[in-house]
Amino acid sequence: MTLDTLAVVEIAKNVWDSVLGADDPLVIADASSADDALVTGCVTVSGGWEGAVAVGCSSALARRLTGAMFETEPDVASTDEVADAIGELANMIGGNIKGLMPGPSTLSLPAVTVRESGLVIPGCMLLVNQSFELGGERMRVQVLQRAAAGNQGEQRQ
Repeated sequence: MTLDTLAVVEIAKNVWDSVLGADDPLVIADASSADDALVTGCVTVSGGWEGAVAVGCSSALARRLTGAMFETEPDVASTDEVADAIGELANMIGGNIKGLMPGPSTLSLPAVTVRESGLVIPGCMLLVNQSFELGGERMRVQVLQRAAAGNQGEQRQ
């Protein structure tokens, strides 16, 4: 099954609105512009559909999200709180995407990384790569599908 990019956009916007409110909406951004996704949360889906959903953003936007989730000032958020917030965002978006895919499936606990280089998910191919912008900060949602047997290449994100 192929996933409709518009469905991913709608899911990301709805989840974002539920966290930060509709007064601070995500805007679709040009995927060809510079990638500054330094904090990434990732969940994997296993079962009727095999894949992963990764949500990455700049550290500034991650702190802004953390401040909204924990009702605190973004600049006082701890590293653990930032990881919890990005992990929960990946969990919410991933759970909604899982619901669109063939099932039954299970969703993993989120893994979070702060990185300088690309995230590698061995044996997966990129289905959707959608960028967003909010107040000059970038966010990216990626959906990856486990490659069929015999096509087990790595996809660097």
